[in-house]
Amino acid sequence: MKLTKELAELIGFWKMRRTRKGVGVVGNIPIQEKFIKKVLNLKLVPPDKIVADKKAVWFSHLKIKNFFEKVVKNQSEIFDRRNNISAAYLRGMYESTGEGPVIKNASYQDQLLIERLGFITKNKGSNVLIRDFDKFKEFINQKKEKSEETKQEEKD
Repeated sequence: MKLTKELAELIGFWKMRRTRKGVGVVGNIPIQEKFIKKVLNLKLVPPDKIVADKKAVWFSHLKIKNFFEKVVKNQSEIFDRRNNISAAYLRGMYESTGEGPVIKNASYQDQLLIERLGFITKNKGSNVLIRDFDKFKEFINQKKEKSEETKQEEKD
């Protein structure tokens, strides 16, 4: 598999809420819907392979799971520069557990990654407070807008 912006965003989203079964996320219905939409847009698995219950949604695919785990394990090397892929990964993390200027359930490695990409953080237990939140939001949203502009240019 090749790491694209869309896949990086999905992996960031998955990383923060992963299930024990297969490749999936734990969370409420809107979180589950976001995950399903991202998976189906990337055509990772057919819709009939996705399993859901009250608290989680997942699919089984060993190759994809291993790829996702490898990316997460090596996140500090893979996302070491400010680029579209790093922005997408952080956007996925934030969409999954972000609330205001805080990313919940973040690890120390997540905090280091955010700092290496140029943002000031503060550790609050298992949460990371992003002090220059406006710059952070601009970074993750600007890259998304640019990719949408690029898609529009390709259509024209």
